[in-house]
Amino acid sequence: AIYNQYIVEHQTILSLFLQGELDETALDAKDLEKYAASEWRIINPLSYTWKFSFNSDREALRKENVNGENHLAIANLNFRHGISLALDRQKYCDTVTIGSDPEYGLLDRAFVADPERNILYRDTPEARAALMDFYGTDSYEDITGYDIEAARRYFATAWQELSAAGDLRAGDRFFIDLHTYSADDVYMRTVAYLQDAINEAALGTPFEGKITVRQVTDQNYYDNMRNGNVDCAMTAWGGSTFDPYGVLWCYCTTEALH
Repeated sequence: AIYNQYIVEHQTILSLFLQGELDETALDAKDLEKYAASEWRIINPLSYTWKFSFNSDREALRKENVNGENHLAIANLNFRHGISLALDRQKYCDTVTIGSDPEYGLLDRAFVADPERNILYRDTPEARAALMDFYGTDSYEDITGYDIEAARRYFATAWQELSAAGDLRAGDRFFIDLHTYSADDVYMRTVAYLQDAINEAALGTPFEGKITVRQVTDQNYYDNMRNGNVDCAMTAWGGSTFDPYGVLWCYCTTEALH
């Protein structure tokens, strides 16, 4: 007979590991305050990049606009662009997911472009040029993904576009429901980080003090997002470490969407 025990609470998992009941476990930011110097800690680079994914379906978001709540702003490209530039990726890694590294594109530094010569995709001139073009810089080393002043400009533009389109109502407050698998500490710190970043970016814009990020526990958020029922979620991208070219077929074929 095979007995499976499924555990999701991080503290329970860590406790079982320390009792010798589990072979391995991942550490979160608080754990690393105690175990960072442990001789048993292993750093294992992964190809998975986590990102904030937003719902851009206007009609699905419009259905949430009740009782003075405005979710439709999320569908505005400049609004989402402002949020992206408001995120200090290095700070997030340092304070929320200690042990991870900031990345600025879907393909991180775990992907190998040429296995025979051990060349990482991110070290190729083409990959660097793509990111420099995307972030509008002439220096690869200057890329941070974080530009608070530009974020505020995008927020201001988003407000003008939403007003012109009739997507604002007097007294609206703006909500982003961030769906997470559980209410564990790392998820709640992510919610707090996103809220703080948006608050800073909204200063001096019409959105100042009007945007609220709410945590929603949702163990099926991937499926619910496909159905248009999620404002925002953190989703992972990765796999095929030695084939960074083939993995992009996810964006090139309709079969990959299913």
